[in-house]
Amino acid sequence: MTQAVWWLLFTLAAIWAQSFFPGVDFFAPGLIVCLQKDSKTKAAWLCLAWVILQEGTGSLSFGYALAQYAGLLACYGVGRWLFEGRNFVFICLLGLILAGIHHSLTLTLARFQDYLFDADLVLRESLYQALFFPLAWVLASELYPKPPQDEQAV
Repeated sequence: MTQAVWWLLFTLAAIWAQSFFPGVDFFAPGLIVCLQKDSKTKAAWLCLAWVILQEGTGSLSFGYALAQYAGLLACYGVGRWLFEGRNFVFICLLGLILAGIHHSLTLTLARFQDYLFDADLVLRESLYQALFFPLAWVLASELYPKPPQDEQAV
């Protein structure tokens, strides 16, 4: 399976998973997997596609997904100075940070737009984000296609 097909299937699976858990971002673990196993260029294109997808389907004002991924990427970049990039504890920490980003951005943007919101629901979504992020990362890392072996390499 080519990587393009794999990323398309991952995107469809993330959309499907988000239909069961609204408010939980299942694209973010894929972005981290792409940074770890692929090129930064491919990660940038996937991030752009996912930001456009989420901004177009979301009800909050423009900038939520952009700010969320910017925060995630900044924390990943800084965290790699302290941890090995594939360390499970580091991934769990990223999940907690992403949950905090989701909670603060949702509450802030909802207040800016004068939306009535359920604070308990936003907290629940944030907890689900912290729980599902490491699990989705492990699943995506394990299912990610291995690069083809060079037949001439011994």
